[in-house]
Amino acid sequence: MNKILLVEEKLDDINLIIKYLRETNIEFEFYTTDKVSEGIVLAIDKLPDVIIVDMRLAFGSEINFVQHLKKQAHTQNTPIMLAIEKTDSEQNIADFLNLGATDYIRKPIRKNSLVARVNAALRLAKVYQEIKVSRQQLDDLHTEQMNLMGIVAHDLKSPLNKVQGLIQLMPLVGELNDEQKSYVEMINRVIAGGRRLIDDILTINEAGDHLQPLQLETVDLKEFLEDILATYHQTAQAKKLALHFKMADEISLQTDRECLSRVMDNLLSNAIKFSYPDKNVFVSVSQTDQEVKISVRDEGQGISEDDKKKMFQKFQKLSAKPTAGETSTGLGLSIIKTLVEKLAGEIHFSSVLGVGTEFQIDLPKQIA
Repeated sequence: MNKILLVEEKLDDINLIIKYLRETNIEFEFYTTDKVSEGIVLAIDKLPDVIIVDMRLAFGSEINFVQHLKKQAHTQNTPIMLAIEKTDSEQNIADFLNLGATDYIRKPIRKNSLVARVNAALRLAKVYQEIKVSRQQLDDLHTEQMNLMGIVAHDLKSPLNKVQGLIQLMPLVGELNDEQKSYVEMINRVIAGGRRLIDDILTINEAGDHLQPLQLETVDLKEFLEDILATYHQTAQAKKLALHFKMADEISLQTDRECLSRVMDNLLSNAIKFSYPDKNVFVSVSQTDQEVKISVRDEGQGISEDDKKKMFQKFQKLSAKPTAGETSTGLGLSIIKTLVEKLAGEIHFSSVLGVGTEFQIDLPKQIA
């Protein structure tokens, strides 16, 4: 049953519209009123498929009928047709169409024109409804996937914690030889890598819903970055890469230490991972009155024009490959962008294929 709302003060026009539409093979249910305020209530309560409103009635009301319904969630996509007189100005008609009215019919009402335009409006209403259903299905699927991702990620932490607990018990059995210690270190690195991946998945999952609140503290940026760079010296040396750090001023930054640490970890890890041996990685810091700018520049493979269009997308692996067989999940850049935005900052990059890439993050000195 197709529902039609008629907001019209002339009873003859109401009866004529009902008569013409009932003469078709389509079943209709009609709601009528001669007041705009009642028309709004009926529209929200009955959710008609099509609304026909007398333009002069709508135009003369204190409430803009079309504009009001287009602001309501349940009626914003309902087709609204204007019933206009011959004397109505083209400007008034255009104004209502620009506000969201779908179409109009002229008085005196002609059957063929009325039926054709109402049928077109009904088809439009059907398309809107199908889009609404599809969007809801996609939202439900997305929510289900995010919930599943969160459950899996959390559950994966348990076996990793158990493995690390067992590793810590090994020295209690007896002193480990050098080879055994080497294996323990390798296992711990694998566990740490697994935890980082889980954290990345959880961050992506939270970004689709809500991120955990920031834990703000004052961070000595020079000391902070020197500590992070120190953890990468061995990895860089293994690839014969030189790490350079330049920071002229002492800077204190109010930020979330863990978030910023993960940002820098991802930037430095990528710079090293995608660089060839005997190259350089530069980390530099500058500041303005309100912002701190942290740059990480490599002399690696650079980013192609096609890959630049895919930057920061989730699970998107770019064409550049790690140069020493390292693994890549395709989450790193998406994680960086998510966390930088969480810190109320921005991220920019510039790259020349075959020359290298520079990432710059701009962070406020204090988060409001």
